[in-house]
Amino acid sequence: MRLANYYSGVRTLALWDIDHTLVSIGGLSAEIYATVFREVTGRALERLADMAGKTDRAIISDTLRLHRITPSENLLAAFGKELATAFADREDDIERCGKTLPGAREALSALAVRPEVVQSVLTGNLDSIAFGKLAAFGLHAYVDFEIGAFGFDELERPPLVGIARKRGRSRQWAW
Repeated sequence: MRLANYYSGVRTLALWDIDHTLVSIGGLSAEIYATVFREVTGRALERLADMAGKTDRAIISDTLRLHRITPSENLLAAFGKELATAFADREDDIERCGKTLPGAREALSALAVRPEVVQSVLTGNLDSIAFGKLAAFGLHAYVDFEIGAFGFDELERPPLVGIARKRGRSRQWAW
């Protein structure tokens, strides 16, 4: 029996980042953040916090602090809700301005045919934003969004791995 066809019942969880791993949407995220900042705070965005490798919760919190605004749970929730709505409203722009990165579709599809592999996302994006970004390029069907970990699950990214694993185990999969 070939090793590639052997499946022991133990599954491997493959967690994908989205931005700059699977897709890129250029400067659209910063533009959307600026619009939402104005809507939520009534003020113009003077400076957006560094976004690289951060969760949406952290980006929002840091951006608010840069403007001397305390990031309360209510304010974070309102900002997150508006951010999700704004990304959904710009779905056509995501597809038009963005792109699938080289090899992303091929890697996702190669793993999708392997029964021992479950693919999901570990991303700083809110769950609806993650879905929307992947759906814009037809990549959403490759991943199980119920297992993933997202940008409002925690402030920092490292704990997201444990969250995704726990969600997978709750579905009675071993890894």
